[in-house]
Amino acid sequence: MWWLVSALAVAVRFGFARSVPPWHPDGTWWGTFFTSAGFGGSLAVIGAGAASCVALHNSSRDREQKRAADDLARWWDRFAWACEKTVSDDDHAPAMGLAVLRNLIGAGWTSMGDDEMTVGIVNMMTATTAAGRSNAAPAPASDPTHKKE
Repeated sequence: MWWLVSALAVAVRFGFARSVPPWHPDGTWWGTFFTSAGFGGSLAVIGAGAASCVALHNSSRDREQKRAADDLARWWDRFAWACEKTVSDDDHAPAMGLAVLRNLIGAGWTSMGDDEMTVGIVNMMTATTAAGRSNAAPAPASDPTHKKE
């Protein structure tokens, strides 16, 4: 029985000595470690983690871009609807179209060019409406240059 305990002690000591790196640089231990399957597996896990971080970042950026494009498409649909209403023959439709156009100015997802175009159309339609009717026309739209850069 003493021989079993001795063999077990030698095996534990040998296993411990081979698993802990030496205090001084030893090319044999480090060379074995860097060419082991454990080192390769740990690098594969690190690489997979880095790839998943990049994929998560790209997918969130893609979702933001899609949301911005959808918002701009909805804005354009509202813009087109409002422009159609401003030239309508109905008595109340032009005023409603101009009101919607005024509300579209300064939307967070539009560019300065979109706002300037909307202001120009509102001012033109207001002038056209004022020239065509004798009653007081709504005030022209404000210049959006103070809202965005």
